Amino acid sequence: MPAYVALLRGINLGKRRLKMDELREAFVDWGFAIPQTILASGNVVFASQQVDPAIVKASIEAGMQASFGFASTTLIRSSAQIATLIDADPISGLPMDKDTKFHVTFLDNPLSPQPSLPYVSSSPDFEVHRIDDLHLLDTVHLGPKTGTLDLMDFLGKHFADSATTRTWNTVLKIHAKLESL
Repeated sequence: MPAYVALLRGINLGKRRLKMDELREAFVDWGFAIPQTILASGNVVFASQQVDPAIVKASIEAGMQASFGFASTTLIRSSAQIATLIDADPISGLPMDKDTKFHVTFLDNPLSPQPSLPYVSSSPDFEVHRIDDLHLLDTVHLGPKTGTLDLMDFLGKHFADSATTRTWNTVLKIHAKLESL
C-alpha cells in the first residue's frame, strides 16, 4: 500500500486549532490507514490504497472542510519523493551554525520561471535555492532583527497558497516515519 505525507497549510495558526489525535481519527474516517502526525503543524504520514496523489489530496481537502469547518490547502508527497529529497542532501556543504536554519518549501505545482533563483535577500537574511521543480531550499540567517518572517513574506508573495514550508529537521522526521510504516 503506498505511503504518503500530507502537508497541511495553516494548521494550529490563529483560529485553525486541531488536536493531533482528532486529526489522526479523521484520517482513519476518510479511509486512510495508520496515520501518524509529526509535531502539531499539520504533517500526517499515512498509507492509502489510492495510488493517485491528486485523489488523495482532494479527499483530504474535502475532509478538512467537512470535519473541521475550514479549508486547508494540502500538499501530498509519496514516500519515494521524500526519500529522493533526503538523498539529494541539499544542505551538504553549506555552512552550518546555531544561527543558520534550513527549510524546505514544498510547491504544489512545478516551479515556474519566476522568481529568479537563487534569490538572496538584500539584507542578506535569507536565501532561496532550487532543489528541483517541486522543492526549494531556504536558508535563514538568524540575528537580532532577522528571522523567518521575511522569508515567509517572500514565499507568500511568489507562491501564495500553493506552497508550504517545513524545517529540514521536520523533513527528516517525516522521512523516518514514512520508513517505519
